[in-house]
Amino acid sequence: MKRSINKLTERKRNLSPIFHRDGTVSYFSVTNQVWVERAISIPFEDYQGFSRDDKEKAEGFFHKHGWEADMRRKAWVSRDVPR
Repeated sequence: MKRSINKLTERKRNLSPIFHRDGTVSYFSVTNQVWVERAISIPFEDYQGFSRDDKEKAEGFFHKHGWEADMRRKAWVSRDVPR
């Protein structure tokens, strides 16, 4: 009997970030070695672990959803993060 694998499980296996419609991102943290669900900020260290293709997708997503580079926090942050 074959088991169906849902898209989220499949993406977790190859460690590609998942860009959600609600403006959050699920991704594998290279710093902490854990899967982070529905984040509203991504430390630059973890972002550097993204592949080139994933960085390009992330930049388009960040622009579309109002994320910005926050040098004080050393992270990409959503407009939903309190300043």
